[in-house]
Amino acid sequence: MVARLTSLMLLVGVAGCAVDEVDLEGKRCPCPDGWVCAAGTCARRPAACGSEGRYVIEALEAGWSAEHQLQLTWSVADSSAGEDLAHLAVVIGTDPESVEECGCALAEGGDCAGLRVRVIDEDENPELGNDTRSNQTDGTEPVRETTIAGLMPDTLYRAQLLAFDIAGGVSRSASISPRTSRETAFDAPFFEGVSRTGASAFPSCPMESGESLDFIVQCPPPIGMRGECGGSPDPCNADTWACDDSDARPRLPQCWWTFRWSFDPAEPLPAITEGQFQDAYLEIEVGFAGTSNYGELYLRTEDPATGETLWWGRRGDFAIRGGGAARVYQIPLTALTHEEGRALSADEWRGLAFSELRFGGIFPDRSPVTARAIRFRY
Repeated sequence: MVARLTSLMLLVGVAGCAVDEVDLEGKRCPCPDGWVCAAGTCARRPAACGSEGRYVIEALEAGWSAEHQLQLTWSVADSSAGEDLAHLAVVIGTDPESVEECGCALAEGGDCAGLRVRVIDEDENPELGNDTRSNQTDGTEPVRETTIAGLMPDTLYRAQLLAFDIAGGVSRSASISPRTSRETAFDAPFFEGVSRTGASAFPSCPMESGESLDFIVQCPPPIGMRGECGGSPDPCNADTWACDDSDARPRLPQCWWTFRWSFDPAEPLPAITEGQFQDAYLEIEVGFAGTSNYGELYLRTEDPATGETLWWGRRGDFAIRGGGAARVYQIPLTALTHEEGRALSADEWRGLAFSELRFGGIFPDRSPVTARAIRFRY
């Protein structure tokens, strides 16, 4: 009788024993079932909300970070076809539960009213409306990154990417937790509020004002008609068609266009310590009325002792916004790379000067563009 009672008590004890679920959030990959690998760490697989989309987001990762901006990058499944994509959207906020709830609501056709999140789609970031974009030179490139602006410094965010397809399906990425960089203490204006010498744009009609640099984008004629313009076939030859508003000479609807500031002698770069360099960035404030989803930024450094020059920059993986209002772009110095692929470092920055800066992209013909400020922050 005692043995039978003891056995019964053991069975009850075993039946009432449960092992708590292990929280793997943030643990290094690989991950077990029910979890996905995101940016090298484990994250919970998004709950099934809405219908599974045709255009599948495989991984969302953090790109560069600046004081008030974050770049997000992603990959898509090999089976995903660009023509199936309707548009993309980013959900971002500081409360992880709100981000998950919003992502699920959007996938089911709802909204995120009352939740502490921002939803960014192609209305704010035009590149989110396409799977590819043209670089006007070599054809198309995949859209696999976007930059979120208007964020708080040194803040941990939660972000999720959603892909809406033309059949009404939705694919959601696992959420990631990127952090903005620390608040900077120093400001070294390169151009701010007033026009300065050495500035030009290509191709364009410059109109210098007292508060900014204003330009009108002037695109060249189509290749087959450039001889009729009485000049070189080079599409960047400003003397051939710049400032020609004649309707008798058709022009390309959009073209590559850049601000260019050249200096002789070169100007010394700000003295930035190695510790400051990790959070330092180049800030550009520019506005234009058209639309563009392709941008470039290049800085030419010069060694005062040897005269050696090098170009550092980004091309294509950040986009210029339109709408007429001036917008601020923050590009970390550590994100600038040489054509050989290496990133700019504090050691290579130290003691150098810079002799030219370029900022531009693909713009519609006759777009008015205004440069308001360019500064280094560190």
